[in-house]
Amino acid sequence: MVKELRPSGIKSISRIPWGTHFGFFYHTQTELFKIVVPYIKAGLGNNEYCLWITSSPEESARAQAELRKVVDWDKYARNNQIEIRDYRNWYLTAKKIQPAAVLKKWLQKTADARRRGFAGIRVTSATSWMRDKDWPKFSRYEREINENIAGKNILLLCSYRLGRQ
Repeated sequence: MVKELRPSGIKSISRIPWGTHFGFFYHTQTELFKIVVPYIKAGLGNNEYCLWITSSPEESARAQAELRKVVDWDKYARNNQIEIRDYRNWYLTAKKIQPAAVLKKWLQKTADARRRGFAGIRVTSATSWMRDKDWPKFSRYEREINENIAGKNILLLCSYRLGRQ
């Protein structure tokens, strides 16, 4: 069986199959945007629903500003093809991480996007908001994601900030 490959938008990674969950490390917000903006742009250009989960409201505003430089933001927003959310509105339910609830949201977003005519969903998610105590639960969540997105029309890019305080 040949897997459909999607353009990643990332220079060092040409094409990736649906169900890919991968990550990268960065030091500065400029490095983050250098990877994530072309990744999202590629998804928008290939009829994918794109969701960017940021680590702060300020990062959300800058993400939108950076995307506006390279895509017709208003067109994609009118088509409900792009969404930028702060992590608190995605990961934290009852002020804590609930992996099963988050996984359910990913799968529901994918089904909704497919029903609306999109090829699938492309997600990028920042992790710099997490505290040390969050990592064990988040690591279990990451394993569950790997197991549950295989073969589904989801691409998930996670970013990990180096040297975070």
